[in-house]
Amino acid sequence: MSWRAATRSAATSSRCDEGLASEAVAERFFSALEHKRLRALPKEAWLEGFFDCWTRKEALLKASGYGFSPPLGAVEAPPYAAVWRPERWRLWSFAPASGFRAAIAIAAEPQATALR
Repeated sequence: MSWRAATRSAATSSRCDEGLASEAVAERFFSALEHKRLRALPKEAWLEGFFDCWTRKEALLKASGYGFSPPLGAVEAPPYAAVWRPERWRLWSFAPASGFRAAIAIAAEPQATALR
């Protein structure tokens, strides 16, 4: 048996589709706090805020290994998260191209993984 350090990471991107970004979608898939903070954004920042939250949440869920198994409203992504543990995760949001938002999540500490 040998050991190696495994880094958990995920990247995701989304086209900023106004048809997907709606109050109804935010209410269904975002936590109450995320939805509240999103509603507080100025109208011109709402679409970008929606997709920043969406892609951060997706990247964190994928990197953690949970995928979409937990209820999406039960998982909060920064900066909308009430509790954020930056010592466990690094998270970046950016625009890879016009009309797109993306996020990358990387575990701050490698996890020991046994190889057989």
